[in-house]
Amino acid sequence: MAFDAKKVKNEIVKWIQDFFYENGKDCNAVVGISGGKDSSVVAALCVEALGKDRVIGVLMPQGNQPDIDCSKMLCDHLGIVNFTVDIFNVCRNIKHQVKDNTGGHWSAQSSANLPARIRMAVLYAVSQTVNGRVANTCNLSEDWVGYATRYGDAAGDFSPLSRLTVTEVKAIGRELGLPSELVDKVPTDGLCGKTDEDNLGFTYDVLDRYIRTGEIDSEELKQKIDAMHKKNLFKLQLMPCFEYRPTGSLLDTEELETLYKPIPAYSTNEYKVDGRNLHINKIDKWNEIFSVLEKAWNKNPELRFGQLIVNILGEDPFYMSDKETLDKMKEYVEK
Repeated sequence: MAFDAKKVKNEIVKWIQDFFYENGKDCNAVVGISGGKDSSVVAALCVEALGKDRVIGVLMPQGNQPDIDCSKMLCDHLGIVNFTVDIFNVCRNIKHQVKDNTGGHWSAQSSANLPARIRMAVLYAVSQTVNGRVANTCNLSEDWVGYATRYGDAAGDFSPLSRLTVTEVKAIGRELGLPSELVDKVPTDGLCGKTDEDNLGFTYDVLDRYIRTGEIDSEELKQKIDAMHKKNLFKLQLMPCFEYRPTGSLLDTEELETLYKPIPAYSTNEYKVDGRNLHINKIDKWNEIFSVLEKAWNKNPELRFGQLIVNILGEDPFYMSDKETLDKMKEYVEK
């Protein structure tokens, strides 16, 4: 199925509007502006959804950032309020204090991930100062292979792009009329001067095709991608917690299910990823649907499963969204 960039762009804009209606009618969208395609597209989507006066861009160089002009270009293009917070000294001070307290030890992984986590701390400090909600700017392709920092760029309050591949994000960017320099800019890690694709060992075109179709020409690359996906799933799953529910307490009710929820992410039935993607299988949503379905079946135990579904959803439920499905089930149970 061809990707309809205009249709999906409009759906995301509406989804952002709905999110802010439910989670802060007067709040601002706070977006970390890196100068790359993802933050550019997210910022532009928020501007279209909320208006430029409710979008705040935060530039966070780590000292000298060679492509900082791209970040400024985006802010000028969109006409959004923006400011710069240099994280160089913060990162340096933390690094030296950790080294001093661990016998001079400091890992390359810490160097790679600390700036992302500092940037997220900055975004939340800004957000709480300006009555904001932090936009997550991750995309599906990078999430699939773990190319994001847990509690760093993988965090946020809402996520417009995490169900879209790099190829699809670029198409959305073009639909939004963003400058080609931003949409088609080759992504780099900002550390060693290599591109993302150099570090990954395969192109996003190859990865995106595999994600959407399951097709890939190299068995070796397939095994590599599958291994990276499995290894990094923990970054995208909810934090494991020991379950303790004393009888009669609030946690012995459905209230517990609201305590741990993933970042709200844009998703449609049409462009969802199939069951191979374990991290976006909507476990929480399905648990809620199954819970309501159980109540419906208890209400009418004489019905066969197919009869029950048709009674609740009608004769053509195949293109019904999860929300519509859940709403109809709840309505049925409450009758």
